[in-house]
Amino acid sequence: MDIHAPGYNVLSVLGTIRSELPRVNILLLALGSDDTALALKAIRAGARGFVLQDTAIENLVGAVCLVAQGQVVIASQFVDQLVDLNNFEPVSNSDIRVDRLTSRERQILKLIARGISNREIAQQLYVAESTVRTHMHNILDKLDVDNRVQAVALVYQQQRVSLESAS
Repeated sequence: MDIHAPGYNVLSVLGTIRSELPRVNILLLALGSDDTALALKAIRAGARGFVLQDTAIENLVGAVCLVAQGQVVIASQFVDQLVDLNNFEPVSNSDIRVDRLTSRERQILKLIARGISNREIAQQLYVAESTVRTHMHNILDKLDVDNRVQAVALVYQQQRVSLESAS
């Protein structure tokens, strides 16, 4: 779905699609990083991800396949802006869940934060893609979040809290 297609409001259309076809996974196409606020609202409304319209065709096809499988895909250009736009409530030091992750899960989470797909992570770590998916499932479970975006945002948030409490 192109978030700037003329003649409709993307959030309204997204809401209609989600209510009538709840199992459909939607990938948004953004013109540039200035679309982050709208894309974040769309993610909260049920979109499964967003990429830039000028994404290389092989990366776009990969993103479509991942979203079709139910995964969340976000172009790496948006990660920092997403965290800045997402005004989380501060967590207390006792609520830091990242400590529950193994070193391999932390490694995978760092790669996810860079916008790398499960397939690319598997290639970099010389493991099967199914192994990466298992680690991803464990990460989401341990962090008590629903998707990749929430996992990355939680880590950024907790890093800020840790830095603030160390000051």
